[in-house]
Amino acid sequence: MKFEKEDLNLHFTLIALIMFLLLSLILILIYTLHYFYTSLKPPRFITPLTPAHYGLKWENVSFKTGDGLCLKGWWIPHLTSQQAIIICHGYPFDKGNVLPLSIFLHENYPLLFFDFRAMGESEGNVTTLGYRETRDIEAALDFLETKGIHEVALMGLSLGASTCLLASRDPRVQAMIADSPFASLNQLLDETLCKLGPAKKIFKILLVQLGRWFLKIDIAQVEPLKTIREGKIPILLIHGDKDTYINPSHSMRLKKARPDIEFWLVPDSQHGEAHERYPEEYEKRMNRFLEKNF
Repeated sequence: MKFEKEDLNLHFTLIALIMFLLLSLILILIYTLHYFYTSLKPPRFITPLTPAHYGLKWENVSFKTGDGLCLKGWWIPHLTSQQAIIICHGYPFDKGNVLPLSIFLHENYPLLFFDFRAMGESEGNVTTLGYRETRDIEAALDFLETKGIHEVALMGLSLGASTCLLASRDPRVQAMIADSPFASLNQLLDETLCKLGPAKKIFKILLVQLGRWFLKIDIAQVEPLKTIREGKIPILLIHGDKDTYINPSHSMRLKKARPDIEFWLVPDSQHGEAHERYPEEYEKRMNRFLEKNF
């Protein structure tokens, strides 16, 4: 009887352990699906700020991507310059969000602001965190060609910066400014998920598979580090040394891959704070870079 009781206890212990593991897997799957959905379909932000706040003449514009999405933007012409700059916002915001830190560029250049797919006022159901957003930049470049402009620089913040780097193969781009980019989506995902502890590996495997199944995306291909190695386009990197959203090590890796890149590691600055903390230095460095390389 004693052995039967011990066997019965062991039997119930095994059942309890199996049920615990199954429940844990179900909870991980639910959390993964929620994380996947909310990351790729963030709430839309419409910043209550337009070029009119700066007393500029501008026009609402729209243009289509190669995969058929209509993107909304602002075209701010310049009286004399035919060298234009495309401004790319960060995740999950919109074109108005980057107006304050880039509008100073209009002193010398016409500017094109636009909303990435699935953000701001543009069409699209999901963001692909840079993978298909390169098509959005291609569409913006096509739009500038209709304006007779063939000399273009890109300036981006955060996701916009990383997408600019991913689009650096386009021969129409002559120079690029990347403020707070990631070097590798794979690395960024690892850093973001580290707080999950032992569940991190399972969670990441599920996320990667969901991306492949539903979006046909391989996150290994969202790697600006690989893209910039293949080109010689002039690049200015800007990154706050206290950035907890995208670690400054990302820009350091980019600099190591291309030693000729100009890199400003901004002291005592969080993610995207460089202009806010050091506006004069920020603007001086950008203008000097563009004068030299544009």
